[in-house]
Amino acid sequence: MTESTAARPQKDSAPQSSHAAIVLSGGGALGAYEAGALKYIMEDVSQALGHEIRFDIIAGTSVGALNGCFMAGYADRPKLQGHILCKIWESLEVSDVYALTWREVRRIPKFIFGSRGLGDLDDIGRSGRLGGLLNSEPLERLVQTTMDFGRIRKNIEAGHLQALALNATHLATGNTHTFVQTHDGKLPAWSTVEGMVPRLVEIEPAHVLASAALPWVFPAVNIHGDIYVDGGLKLNTPISPAIRLGAKRVLVMSLDPADVADSTQTPIPQFPSAFNLLGYIFSALMESRSSNYDLRRLRRLNRILAYGHERFGPEFLEMVDDAVVKERGSTYRHIETLEIRPKTSLTRVANQIIRTGTIIQRSNGLTRSLLRKVAEMGLHQEDNPLLGYLLFDGEFARELIRMGYEETRERHDELVAFFSGE
Repeated sequence: MTESTAARPQKDSAPQSSHAAIVLSGGGALGAYEAGALKYIMEDVSQALGHEIRFDIIAGTSVGALNGCFMAGYADRPKLQGHILCKIWESLEVSDVYALTWREVRRIPKFIFGSRGLGDLDDIGRSGRLGGLLNSEPLERLVQTTMDFGRIRKNIEAGHLQALALNATHLATGNTHTFVQTHDGKLPAWSTVEGMVPRLVEIEPAHVLASAALPWVFPAVNIHGDIYVDGGLKLNTPISPAIRLGAKRVLVMSLDPADVADSTQTPIPQFPSAFNLLGYIFSALMESRSSNYDLRRLRRLNRILAYGHERFGPEFLEMVDDAVVKERGSTYRHIETLEIRPKTSLTRVANQIIRTGTIIQRSNGLTRSLLRKVAEMGLHQEDNPLLGYLLFDGEFARELIRMGYEETRERHDELVAFFSGE
């Protein structure tokens, strides 16, 4: 496995770029919502427009990185992207993503203390995978067998996709490393914000797994001596990489509910168990740099640029560019944005599905015991964050896909205007 510059494509084969980007957030099994939303956009909105919708730039974190790579494999056939992604989610069972066996149970002391009792990181199970309470070998097989990285490379070379970017958190420094593969084999000027580091690579399974390596739960991933965990810990909604890669129009898919800021949310009735506390920690970390802040800042900048141009003419933008290029390496520009996000908490849906569905009955061995225990811990509360992250099953996915599709349909007119450039 090597990090390398992508091969230069034939320029005359590249479709015309519209500089449209899609940004896909992380959130574990909640990512099925993104598949439903995408299906409506790529099929119904495309039909209303009378032409296919193409995303030139795909940026994803964690499960958004998984969804993004599936999309990249079908960048030459965009109308199929949502359909294929939904089929994959609907066919999932928990055993396709992770396992809990006595082998993992026996290794808990090693996971906690290191094999020499000194807290050392040791390879557990297979080379390059470090720690983790659950065995993610099934996810690795899923990535290797269902994602066609050869198609991704060919689509980027042919210009069907200008860039693919996946975020992971570099464990030693805490920085966000963005693995980037581009059509021209080059990196643009990158963010000057401390802690944002681009890495020009040819995207491989290890990069995807690193982006989705939920700490403590899934093993960290070693790539050429650097240890990576889930990218959502620092940048769960990668808007900045999409902009740096040239986006002028950005569709953001967030898995935080629209009512996340509602102060009347149901309080936690008692101090949560260790498992549920872990879920709340993940939620807090991944919401700490949510899309809300980045979008507000971007829209504020759009208003400043528009006002300055109206008040002072084109010279205003030229003066701004002169000032900022030295600082940030690129000019400011107006960027259209639209965000798709669920109306209500998807983890509440997980709580309902696990109680009324058949997922626990269909699970095996210790995995069944794990799911039952996590479900029981959420009996006295509406939200069960850890369960939402872990419930990779078609029964849950179908409900989220339905919600994503229907809630996106309610935004039909906005989407048509957005992709029409109005």
